[in-house]
Amino acid sequence: MMKYALTVLALTATTSTADPVLFGDGNRVGVVQGVALTSDQRSSFRDFKRGSGYFGAFYIDRSSDVSFWWQEAHNLETAKAGALKGCQVVANSKNCVLYAVLLPKGMDLNTRQAGGLSQEAYTEYTGSYQNNQIEGRYGAIAISGASEVGVSWNWANEAEARATAIAYCEKEVAAELAELNIEGRAWVKQRNLHRCSVVDVTGPNH
Repeated sequence: MMKYALTVLALTATTSTADPVLFGDGNRVGVVQGVALTSDQRSSFRDFKRGSGYFGAFYIDRSSDVSFWWQEAHNLETAKAGALKGCQVVANSKNCVLYAVLLPKGMDLNTRQAGGLSQEAYTEYTGSYQNNQIEGRYGAIAISGASEVGVSWNWANEAEARATAIAYCEKEVAAELAELNIEGRAWVKQRNLHRCSVVDVTGPNH
């Protein structure tokens, strides 16, 4: 009887450097009514609730003990799609259903579409990214199409700051892809969820 969890690669950011969407600290879990869990799935769900942050989704296979979740996505729809796909692959079943979602604190639990920075990315954005910038120098923050974040600061020009943030983000993406199987990597790449893009730049001209 197997239990699975995976923080996979959320929606690809654009190259725009408009202010990223921030949701703040804290999260809340919403449970779909009328879906029963096995004892193993209940144990996995407890781990899900103790885990990271928004956006997240928890799926179960109704014909086995398999469950699969995704947390720290930058986008709710992609978190749900990734968790569903993972459940179907692991259980080798089309009988996977949504059991719970993980949303920012205060967000309506009936929300169907939402995206911005994940909770982890928000912490990075308001922490090391903002705190380490040096006046007159450049920094950038990049996110993947999933949950990875890359940050740079103290560069002499914007191009270096952007390239460095993307490089750090891509490093994290590579580590996540290495944890997936062939089908999982193909699924991620087909949706361009492995690509990193800059979402904010700071410097003399920003």
